[in-house]
Amino acid sequence: MAFLDHGPYQQTIRGCRLLLYLLMLLLSLFISVSGIPGPGTNFTFGTGVNSLDEWILAEDAQYNRTTQSILLTANSTRTQGQFACGMFFYHEKVAIRETSFSTTFTFTIRTPYDSWGDGFAFTFREDAVTAGSAGEYLCLLSSKTDANPENHVFAVEFDTFKNDYDPSNNHIGVDVHAIDSVSTYNLCGGVVENCTYLVNHGEFTAWIDYDSPKQLLEVRFSNGSSMGPQGVHKPATAVIVQNIDLSSVVLDEMYVGFVGGTGLKFEIHEILSWSFNSSFAPGGKRGDRNTNKKLALGLSIPLAAVALCSIVACAVILHRLLKQSAAFRALEQELVRQQVQACLYSYNDIKAATRDFHLSNKLGEGGFGIVYKGTLADGTRIAAKRLLRSRHAEGFLNEVVLITGIRHRNLVKLRGCCIKDKQQILVYEYVENKNLAEALWGPGNNYILDWSTRFKICEGIARGLAYLHEDSQPRIIHRDIKATNILLDKEWKAKIADFGLARLFPDEQSHLSTMHIAGTMGYMAPEYATRGQLTDKADVYSFGVLMFEVISGRKNIDFTAAPPERVYLLEWAWNCYEENCLFDLLDVRLSLDHVPLPEVHRALMVAIFCIQPSPSRRPSMSSVLAMLLGEAKLEAVMRLPHISTSEHARLLAEVDLSSPFSTPPNKGLLRLRSVPESTPGSSNVLDISDLEAR
Repeated sequence: MAFLDHGPYQQTIRGCRLLLYLLMLLLSLFISVSGIPGPGTNFTFGTGVNSLDEWILAEDAQYNRTTQSILLTANSTRTQGQFACGMFFYHEKVAIRETSFSTTFTFTIRTPYDSWGDGFAFTFREDAVTAGSAGEYLCLLSSKTDANPENHVFAVEFDTFKNDYDPSNNHIGVDVHAIDSVSTYNLCGGVVENCTYLVNHGEFTAWIDYDSPKQLLEVRFSNGSSMGPQGVHKPATAVIVQNIDLSSVVLDEMYVGFVGGTGLKFEIHEILSWSFNSSFAPGGKRGDRNTNKKLALGLSIPLAAVALCSIVACAVILHRLLKQSAAFRALEQELVRQQVQACLYSYNDIKAATRDFHLSNKLGEGGFGIVYKGTLADGTRIAAKRLLRSRHAEGFLNEVVLITGIRHRNLVKLRGCCIKDKQQILVYEYVENKNLAEALWGPGNNYILDWSTRFKICEGIARGLAYLHEDSQPRIIHRDIKATNILLDKEWKAKIADFGLARLFPDEQSHLSTMHIAGTMGYMAPEYATRGQLTDKADVYSFGVLMFEVISGRKNIDFTAAPPERVYLLEWAWNCYEENCLFDLLDVRLSLDHVPLPEVHRALMVAIFCIQPSPSRRPSMSSVLAMLLGEAKLEAVMRLPHISTSEHARLLAEVDLSSPFSTPPNKGLLRLRSVPESTPGSSNVLDISDLEAR
């Protein structure tokens, strides 16, 4: 167990103790304050901005009132070959020399064309209304001003066109006086051209921090938006770290904002949100010493209070670190006790395999972690899932112990794990075709899954779940069956992934009740989402939802769907069943003339059986598999007159949104055949007793 390295963790604890002592010393020094930094500049642009009074828009930049964002190169109808420049700045100059600053912004870059260029940049400028040259100069500089030390240009560029001096056609660069960057980060990994990382791939967020006393610039970057409570968090590691003395580059005061440009190619640069704050470094020339003394006295009391609060917070953090360190020692002992057979990888091996978890190797991200592809030293390709939070040690151990004992062709194979300090990593087999969500709805995905492939995927998922529910020891409930958790190998064979939510239940128990509801809305069974009642029938329900997504090519909730009654896929499915038009659910990209209609109808009916509101009326996964393969004959389905399908859909929606004390409908809709019931007073149930054998 040498790979469970606690050395850095102990260093963190020692560092926290040292910080606690330093904060206490700092509190005592506030009595004789001196050299207190002066006030800086702080502002935010984003949702809720209804006025442009505080902003300067120049050249082609426009404000989009619908999205409350700024379009630097505004018009998506602009044709190729028309050079464009856009400028967006804060309305007044800010003091920048001898100043530390931090800025965060979320943006998108998109184009309707097959080629694009050139990019945009965050910058400080002496002039907020006169642009430089379009094209390779990004409207930041021109051939006359480029590489001129007197131009006072500093910028961080997001470039989408490769010039001779660029590392690729999608990169980040730090520009000082010149468009030829002093430091770059290649977003394309080893690729030089034909990279589309930044373009038409959604939202991205950048963090730029400059420490004036240290003369240190750091640039961080992440996929996704920083807006809202679910926004992406600031990465711990910077993609660019550059020593630079900005006091020798910029003027005392300059405009801060963005410039963007296009040349023969065209793209839209959209700034969705932006925040900026700065503070003067100690020793900055801001007024005489008496003014600073008065300011220091005025700030000493609140700063002392802040220091005191920091001491308390640091003490709490130290206490938690000590508890977590003990938890990791317990985890190490548990791995030994469980005699886990998975291969233990060193952290350095995984780091090297994924090229230090480079963004270009990122495969996906979920609630528990980020998945990266990698290649080990022996050439083996892997998928490494890096858990986001170390507090999930129990879930980590659960997944390792469970998956190492499971062998099935439709379940993802766990190759091993890695534990180092707070880092926990699961190492899986690499699956070539990513996941089912990418195959169905991935951006820029031009490949359409044919019917036979879709049916094979559904069959594989059913086989994997049947194994988990009935053949594995112990039996396992997955709890989070959804499109992103179904991986597809090079032959498009389905493999169920992500057992971070898996729950065990002993053979003598029929169900579990839990207060911790974990899963994905839209896929969760009503009895589980509302009352925490967990059985294998919760996975059956999720499988039914997933089958409808595969058959229809639609997400279970799609607010862009037309007409409106098709927004909720399950409600639309019930309506189609009610109106005897189930084939309307088939993906419009699949022609009815080229699919086996009996097989399609059988798959649709199996999906209907799986999403029954009452878990007792859903078939087991072995029954689902038998029906899906035609090994169990589907008899005529009868719609009972006491409740309509549309009413059923309404009740189902109410169950999904109700309180934990609501009760699902007691009445059923479907039956395979009419048979006497053993339970008095319950005559409307789905009889599947003849389908239990696989």
